Amino acid sequence: MVVNRKAIPEAQRKPWAASRRQSLEQSDPGQLQMILLLGSEPVLRSVMTEVLEHAGYVVLATGSLGAAVDTLAHCKIDLLITHPYIDNIPGHQAAKYLRARNPQMGILVVAGLLDDDRLQYRAHLEGFGIFPPPFTAAQLIEKVAEVLKTAQERAART
Repeated sequence: MVVNRKAIPEAQRKPWAASRRQSLEQSDPGQLQMILLLGSEPVLRSVMTEVLEHAGYVVLATGSLGAAVDTLAHCKIDLLITHPYIDNIPGHQAAKYLRARNPQMGILVVAGLLDDDRLQYRAHLEGFGIFPPPFTAAQLIEKVAEVLKTAQERAART
């Protein structure tokens, strides 16, 4: 049996996006938050982009640090999502390098090595969020909102 996806309401196909989309419909259009998704895996970048866009975020996705630097030169990014290694550079170093160009930007490192105390320590020192896979779309959206809120609170204190 073939199911026509268009016949199924979007809220049923993507229930994880419904609550975020409702809050966006009630908010000021100038409040859209921009995410820079920096990851070396094209399939993961694509899926995460789809999830975050359906949740109402503007997502710019790239697989290279050079493209991320170019993006930061032209866009105000609210959140950087990165992975443990980008272009053979540790993700936390890439994040520090990019944050120097946009100090207000929140950072979320998607990393599975949470038992590595060094990563936890670096994340704590630098104010990064860490998010271990596997995760659901709803968990991703929730974590992104949490890290964005923390970044906004940090920016308000400075």
